[in-house]
Amino acid sequence: MQFNTAGSFECVRCGAACTVSSVGDLLIAECPAGDQRYVLTLHAPGDLATEAADDPLIGKTLGPCRLVARAGFEGGLPLYHALDTALNQPRSVRILAGPAAQNAAQFQAFVRAGKLAAAARDSALANVTYLARYQGSPFTVSPALEGQTFDQAVAGAVRMQASEAVRLVRRLARAVAALHARQIVHRNIGPDSVFILPNGEPMLRNFAFAVGPEAPASPREVVGQPGFLAPEQIAGRALDGRADLYALGALLYLAVVGRPPFAGATPAHVLRAQLEGPGAARQAIATAAPELADLVTRLLSATPEARPESAEALMDALTPGAARPASAATLAAPAVSFEESKLTLAPSPPKPERPAAEPKLSLSSPGPEFKLAEPEPPVAPPAPAPRLAKNEPRKRDEGDILALAADEPTEEERLRALPSLELGPRRAPAPARSPRAPKAPAPAAAPVVAPAPSPALPGPGLDELALQVDQKADEGPVGGVDIRPPEPEPERGLSPRTLVMGGVAALLLVGFILSRFVSCGSGTGADTPAGGGKASARGGPRKALTEAEKAAAAVANEFARLEAFAKSNAKEPDSVIKQCDLFLEKHGSAEQAAAAKALREAAQATAREMSAEADSRALQASLREAGKKSASKLLEIEAFLKKHPGTKAAAVVEKLRETELRAREKAAEAALRTERAKIDKDLKGGAYGLAIAALSHLAEAYEGTKTGAAAATEAGELRQKLAEDFKEKKAALEDLAQRMAFAEALAQLDEPLKKWQDENLRREADALATALREQRDKTVESYGTFLAKFDALIATWQLDEALAAANDAAAKAVSPAHRGLLQAKAGEVAVMQRALGRIIAGAKAEAAKAAQGDGKIWLQRTTGARLRAVITDPSATGLEADMPGFKGHLAWADLHADQWAAFARSAPGDPTAADHHALGLAALYAGEPDTAFAEFTKAVELDTGALDAILPSLRHHAQGFSYLAPGRFPLGPRKELQTLEGLLLGRAEVTNAEYAFFARVTKAELPPEGKAAAARGDLPVGGLTWQEADAYARWLDMRLPTDIEWERAVRGSDGRLYPWGDTFDASRANLLRAAAKGPAAPAPLVPAHRHLSRRDDSPFFHLVGNVREWTATPVLDPKGAVTAHLVVGGSAADREAAAAATARAQGKLNARDPYTGFRLAWPR
Repeated sequence: MQFNTAGSFECVRCGAACTVSSVGDLLIAECPAGDQRYVLTLHAPGDLATEAADDPLIGKTLGPCRLVARAGFEGGLPLYHALDTALNQPRSVRILAGPAAQNAAQFQAFVRAGKLAAAARDSALANVTYLARYQGSPFTVSPALEGQTFDQAVAGAVRMQASEAVRLVRRLARAVAALHARQIVHRNIGPDSVFILPNGEPMLRNFAFAVGPEAPASPREVVGQPGFLAPEQIAGRALDGRADLYALGALLYLAVVGRPPFAGATPAHVLRAQLEGPGAARQAIATAAPELADLVTRLLSATPEARPESAEALMDALTPGAARPASAATLAAPAVSFEESKLTLAPSPPKPERPAAEPKLSLSSPGPEFKLAEPEPPVAPPAPAPRLAKNEPRKRDEGDILALAADEPTEEERLRALPSLELGPRRAPAPARSPRAPKAPAPAAAPVVAPAPSPALPGPGLDELALQVDQKADEGPVGGVDIRPPEPEPERGLSPRTLVMGGVAALLLVGFILSRFVSCGSGTGADTPAGGGKASARGGPRKALTEAEKAAAAVANEFARLEAFAKSNAKEPDSVIKQCDLFLEKHGSAEQAAAAKALREAAQATAREMSAEADSRALQASLREAGKKSASKLLEIEAFLKKHPGTKAAAVVEKLRETELRAREKAAEAALRTERAKIDKDLKGGAYGLAIAALSHLAEAYEGTKTGAAAATEAGELRQKLAEDFKEKKAALEDLAQRMAFAEALAQLDEPLKKWQDENLRREADALATALREQRDKTVESYGTFLAKFDALIATWQLDEALAAANDAAAKAVSPAHRGLLQAKAGEVAVMQRALGRIIAGAKAEAAKAAQGDGKIWLQRTTGARLRAVITDPSATGLEADMPGFKGHLAWADLHADQWAAFARSAPGDPTAADHHALGLAALYAGEPDTAFAEFTKAVELDTGALDAILPSLRHHAQGFSYLAPGRFPLGPRKELQTLEGLLLGRAEVTNAEYAFFARVTKAELPPEGKAAAARGDLPVGGLTWQEADAYARWLDMRLPTDIEWERAVRGSDGRLYPWGDTFDASRANLLRAAAKGPAAPAPLVPAHRHLSRRDDSPFFHLVGNVREWTATPVLDPKGAVTAHLVVGGSAADREAAAAATARAQGKLNARDPYTGFRLAWPR
């Protein structure tokens, strides 16, 4: 089946998006929610065959087989075409190589699967016949990969004849019965694991996921081929052999109908279709014979109980009215116990008679019932494997290959012989016998030593199967079957040819001795004494030698002996060097000294070569050690080359070095390819530290390779980028901290703390965050305490005291930013003094002007009442007033801000932009935003640069803020204690006048209610979206409060339900009013800076009622996206329930409501 594997894989059980990866023929999906794992076979072994010219295993001999080519993948591991070099037969070899071989769990799983694949024997099973280890990597040998897959056979026939389909499935059911007799469940039967051989017979392969009684299936792992694994496998329920029968039913459906019973674009869709039951599949199979359609429907049932109870029952159903021959599966066999002990051969039980041929089903034409056809002929056994010649030596394995072979049984042996496999210790090997000796009877079976007797396991053809430990290459096989013939016994008598050759050798020896004797007796020369008086060869007298000549002759003779010694002791260069040193010490000035030095140098060269050769052998043995890392090997090679430069062995080792470097480079490339996806995922998710760590590990592990150098370079670039990003974030943090935007400053450290996964930067970021939080807490506490005192002094026009308080606080500031904030407050005092001077001058001018008439002027007090009064003696503290009901001293704070503005206008000279700024600031501190922003507007109209002086006053909380101390407070419906940081919260909601000034300066859009000409400037602004409210707050370097910060202000420190207590008081909250007749109507809004009740002494105005208030608390959807923000406080259009501290409402992001406004909080 072909699937689209490019998309996501959703867990069939919980629907969560799984993490998907492909390993060879497998699709592996990990569910993050339910601890679920899918291991699905999507390809047949031969589908993924690739050119692997650089595969180091191609050409190697593993056990009895030489690897010829890559066949593809089986069970996620490489599968190779191989040749059995002893039998000259094709085989398949599957190997667990690389780092996986070092994983104990994967190693044991591989061995367990190999033993399960060897336990049950049937000609339709691709049994494992050999299990061994090559250089630490286990491998198995099984029959050759040949023929075509089941679905290829079906596709080639368009729609297979029903009789042929029944024959194939019946043959497979017999093989499955052999597995089930040993309580083995294959779990992966499907079109990708069933092959149709060239002779038309089926073969079941791929036992990678088979399970037995001691290794049951895991409920969290879904294994098999989509469309063919049973629903209980998908659902994680208990599993037995009926799961394999379900797969056989799906194969039968595929063969008869021509398509799989379940369809889907992705594997997950197919699995879901299986859980829903056959459904549409019943209609397609209904065109077949009724008995066959009914059987397929039963096999595809979602419940195991509705299927045939066993593979034998399925065979009976596929063979109506015919006697089924006995098979290994029909013999009662207890459970297999697959421990890590070796499997040994026990005596075979009596061989059963060859069964009669099976009758075939004929379903070529539709009919109401099955019809019996002629019995099919018995399968001809394959030709016996050729045996080795008598004295032909068996080829040794290449490398560290220690294995135990199992002779491949013939078909006749499979059908007739039923030896049993037992678990237990090995019997000692029988002593070697001469081929001429008569055949000894088979020894009795050794008893099995185990806590409980191991059951005999019927299964023909497997002599022995075991996993051996590594041994040296020059050792023979251990405890296994050796197919080499025994060596012949040596001949005891001498042949005639031997006698003749001995005689000839004796004659030659006698002749040589005689010739030497004659030569010594008649010779003349230097050995003849000089004074002997004998004639020379020419008959004349011989001349006597001088002493010098005698000495020279002695030296020459000694050198000749040295040369002979050096020649005969060429393999003992140290002795030659010693003799040369003695000669040179004695005859250093002789003419032979140069030649002796040459002999010495030659011996030294030989010694170096021999030392290098010995070290080379030791080095190569060390390099062959299992588990040695490539870096260690290269270090040893470099040490050798440094010790033995220029030697022949060095040239050989240099080639080893090049080979190791190439292998190391390939390993580095493979490792980088393996890690690349994870590295890219980490980089995409911002986990730079993890990516850097992975690259650094690769660079260190493969130092000296191009890939290692590239990994080191990439890691260095990432470190540099990370350092630059962190530097930028620190700069942004310092700027935000200078503006007291502490929350945004801390947000700059989110990535270093939570995403980057760089330990060094995380520690530095953590230290910065801790210091920043401490600075925030100290700043807010110190400034909040100061602000309460400062505002009280300003409100009563005690400007000198306010200035002294600001200067004193600035001297004790906890940071430069804090000091700058306090110095700005001192600057505001100077602005207020300017306003006071103009107010006093104006009051004096008004008093002088009134003196010309009745002496009275209109005087407006803070209550809003305007009375005729006589004023005198304006000063810094106030003025004297005589009016109805009052006569005495009036402080400036007792007059309305509009009265201050009136006096200022009467002062000599036209007011400047600075004058309007000063009057606006005074009105703002007095809680008259309408008057204040009217003056600010006039200042900007006169001089746009006045905005630069006005904005700092607005950003420094002149609007009126109250300090909420940090601590743990009872919050929520259950009054659970929660920890809150200290903050400043606006005493009143933002007014129409304030927002109109913002809109004028920033060109922002006014809400519909604010555009009305009758909109009062002192009323709270409404009709704004959350984004507009947030933009205003950011303009002033402030923010919106969270819902629990608002609740903290409502509850106070005692946890009350309303700002005034636990009992609702309608007179203190501007909420929906009940009408005498008809439905209740919204109450009119009241000024933001006025309490509804005179009894209310809370520092905050309208925490509940008047207008609802936006908060910074988001509402998230399941994917984490913000869909709304919480709204608190209730409004003039809401009932009593909305006024509780626990009440919440949701406001959509773009929603506009005339009864929803906001207040400000600080710091950001």
